[in-house]
Amino acid sequence: MSIDMTTMACLATELDMHTQEHLRQYWICSVCHLSGSIISISAMPCSCLLDRHKPGQYCKILCHDGELRPYSIINTPNSSRSVEFHIRIKISNRALMLEHFRIGNTLYLSDFQGNCVFDFNDFIPTVFIAEGLGMAAFFPIIESFSTRQEASLLWISRDEEQKKYHIHCKHWKNQFPKLSISSFDHLNNIEAVALNACFQYLQKSESVRVYFAGSHDLKLKIQSVLSTYIEKNQARFFSDV
Repeated sequence: MSIDMTTMACLATELDMHTQEHLRQYWICSVCHLSGSIISISAMPCSCLLDRHKPGQYCKILCHDGELRPYSIINTPNSSRSVEFHIRIKISNRALMLEHFRIGNTLYLSDFQGNCVFDFNDFIPTVFIAEGLGMAAFFPIIESFSTRQEASLLWISRDEEQKKYHIHCKHWKNQFPKLSISSFDHLNNIEAVALNACFQYLQKSESVRVYFAGSHDLKLKIQSVLSTYIEKNQARFFSDV
């Protein structure tokens, strides 16, 4: 299937509307199927002068329908300045999305954004909380870890398509001895689990960092619990939701 002229015209109009977003041109160099409806795409910049992203950042992609949607960058920064994303292909738009994310196509991305940038020079204990594909946001952070970094990863995965992420979890457990990983198939008491993880670190550290990637509603619940039981100066909360 190819994108018709009407669709191309719409994308051109949307591109004009989004010029204030400082969109950058990339080209898709790799597409692979992960599991179910999730694909992984890699893109290279068309200009060699672009800066590198930082672990934990995301950018917006101009999609087939002209909308700018945020996606976490899952690879660590590299000399080629390539970026990789995990994208769920919706059944209702499967053909259009697969055509849009085809090898060789031009991809328009926003500047790198996000408040979840990790300070690797600061070894404050950290609790990561990921819901579903939000797990992708923490890939480049954990991959860049030092073996000295103490951290807990709490991952809520209720989707069989995301089970392939468990391969990464097993790898991280072997590579980073001070990283604790727990996965859940439900949201029940996840706030209490996060609070307990923070308390454990606060027994031996003056502060703890909490990074969250998931739905806005769950973020508010977790923030409410943490702010109720932990002093403000003891915990720093990071989220792009």
